[in-house]
Amino acid sequence: MSHPHDEYPPTQRSGAGPWPPFVPGLAVGAPYSPSSRPPLPPGAMVPNVFVWLLVGTLPVMLLMAVLEILWAPGFFRTAAAHDKPKMTVYGLEILLFIVAALALRAAIIVLSFFDWRRLRKAGVVRPFHWAWAFLGPAVYMIGRTVILWKVSRNRVLAPMIAFGIGYLVLVVAGFAAGFTFLAEGSNYSGPDTVSASATPPNPSAPSNPSSAAGSRIVNNATDGFTALFRAAPQSSTAPTTLDGLTITEDMWTVKDSGYPIQAISAARFSCMPSAAKLDALIGQAEKSMMFRLTGQHGIGKVIEDKTTTIGSFPARRTTISFTDTATGTKLSSDILVIDSGSTQIIAMAIGPDGTSDPEAFVNAVHPLDGPAPTAPSCSP
Repeated sequence: MSHPHDEYPPTQRSGAGPWPPFVPGLAVGAPYSPSSRPPLPPGAMVPNVFVWLLVGTLPVMLLMAVLEILWAPGFFRTAAAHDKPKMTVYGLEILLFIVAALALRAAIIVLSFFDWRRLRKAGVVRPFHWAWAFLGPAVYMIGRTVILWKVSRNRVLAPMIAFGIGYLVLVVAGFAAGFTFLAEGSNYSGPDTVSASATPPNPSAPSNPSSAAGSRIVNNATDGFTALFRAAPQSSTAPTTLDGLTITEDMWTVKDSGYPIQAISAARFSCMPSAAKLDALIGQAEKSMMFRLTGQHGIGKVIEDKTTTIGSFPARRTTISFTDTATGTKLSSDILVIDSGSTQIIAMAIGPDGTSDPEAFVNAVHPLDGPAPTAPSCSP
């Protein structure tokens, strides 16, 4: 059977000699494609100091969350009391907190960059890029672990396991901090919010009215002050004898089984003693108040004692520290004495040492504007 002449290729190439013989097996692919990552040699050091420092940022975040939980009650109490000087301090603390959070975020990004660079030096082809850390440390750690698991099994999971445990604790603390803010915010909506539903004070009312039954606000026109208690206070009126002088005392108290304790005493003098005797009587009244509230004799160790002015009235602010003899609890107390003419107002708050409850309560006590009540001088 014959075939056309041009059915088969020529055995000679024009000017280049014969065709080379076919050798099977030469067309072999590369050992790995350009897009794959070669495995690292055994013993390659994948974990480094930078990834462990990145894991170490979690305790710092946890500490910030705990501080936020501890900081929230005092912030909302001060905001409710409209204490502008103290709110200025809290504003600076908030600014410092924001700066610290930004610095921590910057540290996380820098540590991710150095870890990424160390992995490249260790031989990892195209490690998970450090720029993913801008979305958070968890994103970078997860992506990093996925890439490394493909090229090495040399302790690549240890940082991720430690990070995962710490991150879980941080999430729980974050929820707790958020819940604390919501709870404190609802509990301390402020005097304006509470008094909106209260009955305005009546100047002709008895000497110890509050602005509404069951309200935390005491707006007393007769004794001349306003205060914000943490709960509806119990009120009483009784004559008290101090150094032979009869005084009518109105008292408001919030006292549960523990602390904090909040109380205000408005002592109305029928006659005004000398300045020296008045100071002595106020000191006795403070000791009597402390005993009725805590069962403690004496005032305790004075930490700070200063004179000030609240509105147009002179005042004295004292901070003391003492130990509850029954429980051994370290306590502190803030005492404010407002010299309102023939009515001496004593605000006292007691709480565990280191808490902001006593200070916040005393900051919320303000005398009403107007002339101070007067009384004749006592006979010599």
